[in-house]
Parts: sequence; structure tokens; C-alpha cells
Amino acid sequence: MIMQEGGYIATQLASFIANLGYPATANHLRHYESGAVTTELPLIPDNPVDIGVEDFRRICKRCAVCCPSNSIPLDGDQTVVNGTLRWERNAETSFEYWGSIGTDCTVCMRVRQRRSRQTEKS
Repeated sequence: MIMQEGGYIATQLASFIANLGYPATANHLRHYESGAVTTELPLIPDNPVDIGVEDFRRICKRCAVCCPSNSIPLDGDQTVVNGTLRWERNAETSFEYWGSIGTDCTVCMRVRQRRSRQTEKS
């Protein structure tokens, strides 16, 4: 089995934290090339850092262009959804499409990952 890069990094980080004597668990996120680490290690909160995700999304739009159910808007800004600022997809048309193909399609996530790898290699 090939571990995705984010999952590998999360595993290594969790192992490092555990060696410091704190409980830590690596979490591999399905469909994403990312992972997360949960721990009881005391951390000092800092301010968010702008790494340009919003600007990149406004330019790229690949997920919206490739969406087979047109559930992702091509334009518009983020909105507050369940207390979180994000770009909202049309869940109704998305679920209708998933029902017609018998599973979740994950096209948006697959093209995002491919774009991310291409961007890193450039």
C-alpha cells in the first residue's frame, strides 16, 4: 500500500510527539493527500498565516470547471457555512449526481490534487 505524502508526514510527526512523552495520533484523510495529528501536547496559539489559498482558488477554478454536476460555482466569494468561511457547493445537485452514479464522484478533489502536484513541480 502506498501512503500518501500528507499521511506519511502526519505519521512521522505523531511519532516524534509520542517520543516526547505526549499522546499523539496520525489521521489520514480519505480522498485527500493530507493528514492531521491530534495530540495533548501543549501548544501556544498564534495568528493565522495567509498563504494565498483564497487568491489561488479565485484564479484556478479547476474544480468548478471539472465538476460533472456543476455544483461548484465558478465565481463568487466565500460565505459562512455552519460557522466556517468557505466556498459553498450546491449540495442538492451534488447528491443527486452521486445518487445517479452510485457513489461520490470526488472529481473536484482529484483535479485539485493533480493541480497541486503540477504546481509544486513547476
